[in-house]
Amino acid sequence: MAATPISASSPYCTPTQACVYINWTLWADLIPDDDTRLASKSAVIADTTKLPSWLLDASGMVEMAALKGNRYAVADLQALTGASATKLQAMVAQLAFLTGTLAKNPLTDVDTLAAVRPAMALLDQLADGERIFGLQEVADAGVAETVEVWTSPPPYRVSQQACRFFGFRSGGDN
Repeated sequence: MAATPISASSPYCTPTQACVYINWTLWADLIPDDDTRLASKSAVIADTTKLPSWLLDASGMVEMAALKGNRYAVADLQALTGASATKLQAMVAQLAFLTGTLAKNPLTDVDTLAAVRPAMALLDQLADGERIFGLQEVADAGVAETVEVWTSPPPYRVSQQACRFFGFRSGGDN
């Protein structure tokens, strides 16, 4: 049985918004297949193939990270407003810039792209639940904590159970 897709059909960041977070001249260098540059910001925004595809790809990256911890649904990401929506748009623009840069030059060292480092770090933190978007239900849920259940030192359960096979330990710690 085929699974039901829940992904958004449009990116979380428009080309106009992407030009706010990444200078249009950088997009203008990435979009053409040759070594030319698009002539204007309006030409970048009017691109109907590459930039929208990169933005949708980046939106998918954010969705995968956000859905990983079962903290968000796609509808939650689409419903974001204010600062959280702005941060989502910035992340998508930066990740789309990474996608476009790798499409133009697959040998690019990702670590040298200062513009995408914050987005990559946020993506990891979002997947791990260290960072959350501003939704009250997610904030109320909190972050799961690991609690140490053994006192120091831990009991010797394995050695006590294995003594019938290997004999008693010397020193009386049975």
